[in-house]
Amino acid sequence: MPKNLKIALIFLIALISIYFFSQNSQNQYTSKETSLLNIDSNQIYSFTITNPVDQITISRIDSTWEILNNDTLTINQNAIDSFLDKVINVKKSTLISKNKEKWNIYSIDDSSATYLSILNDKEQEIAGFYLGRSKTNYANNYIRTNNSNNVYLTSENIFYYVTPIANYWGTKPISSTPNTEDLQSE
Repeated sequence: MPKNLKIALIFLIALISIYFFSQNSQNQYTSKETSLLNIDSNQIYSFTITNPVDQITISRIDSTWEILNNDTLTINQNAIDSFLDKVINVKKSTLISKNKEKWNIYSIDDSSATYLSILNDKEQEIAGFYLGRSKTNYANNYIRTNNSNNVYLTSENIFYYVTPIANYWGTKPISSTPNTEDLQSE
């Protein structure tokens, strides 16, 4: 075998080795998304959203959802569907911190976070997490479950779907009072 061919072959093997070594070492830096909540949406009978200013509880009776302690609004089914689709299926990605002292930096401590508590039909909490807004990354949120010190980034921004504002969850019913023009024409 000619000397030039041997050198080229050794060079090619070295390049291939470097490539595979680089690929393997880069795999540890890729974000692996895993499900945050491992619950079936049929298990959810109520949920409470609490932030430092407000609180709301949404409860399911049979197949109908209602806002507790609010008799003027009818439930916005689109809000419920979005909640069940986006929030219940949210994925955690990058581990940000394991340090409890840094919770206030990520707005996931008791005084600044939005807390979601999910209850089953026996009114037992089956899931709960603290949600904080990222001040620099609007595509994700910070999140930690109530039984862990670990802070993660979410796979997408779900902050909008976890709001304790009653007008997001419900709409005023359309009144059936007659129009004043109809009354005048009679």
